[in-house]
This record gives sequence, C-alpha cells and structure tokens, in this order.
Amino acid sequence: MEYSLVHDSITSTLLIVCTDRIPALEQILPSTLTPLTTFSGQSLLSTTYKMPLSSSLDCPIFAAPYVTSVTGTGLVHTSPAHGIEDWMAWRSYQSSLHPNEPLADTICAVDGAGKFSDVLE
Repeated sequence: MEYSLVHDSITSTLLIVCTDRIPALEQILPSTLTPLTTFSGQSLLSTTYKMPLSSSLDCPIFAAPYVTSVTGTGLVHTSPAHGIEDWMAWRSYQSSLHPNEPLADTICAVDGAGKFSDVLE
C-alpha cells in the first residue's frame, strides 16, 4: 500500500495514513488533510511509533495480512494477547527478528472475567 504524511488543517498535526483513505477520512474528520509526501508501506517496516497516550514507549511497525486500504486509516494497533490474528502477526514479526531462537510466550494480563490478573506483579 501507499501511505501519505498529511497535515491536519485544524490541529496542525502530522499524520501517516493510507493514501487511498484520505478522502474517506476527510469526510469523518472536521479538517482537511493535506498530503505532504507519499511512500510505500514497505518503508515503514522496522520503524517505530510513539503511542499518543504513552510517549515513552516505542512500538514497532510490522506487516499484517488483515491491514487493508478498504476501511480505517490503513494502519492498525495490534494486541497480541487479545486476538488470534494479532497474535499470529506478532509471532511472525518476532520470528523475523530472531529466526534461530525459540519465541517467548505472550503475556496476557487480563483474566477470563476481563479484569487485570496478577501475572505482572
């Protein structure tokens, strides 16, 4: 997929979105998204981003087969402990980083009732 770095006319923030999604996003957002440059999704792989609510954490960007240009922004957050597709994409990413090492287990800090467990204590 092709992505664009866009300028949000109201917040003056820079966003990365799938180029094909710009018109649909402009219908949802109250602002105009001005493309500044475009680049391939491949160029995002092996880079990181900062989560908006926790700027201290670098999160990896990796490919997943369920990311499309049909809905959303063309980028998705994954939660490997909470969905099989996310878990499979995360395991594939981890395997590519450490091809000759066994993979660590995925930690799920939420129990069957949806409450935080003591696994991280």
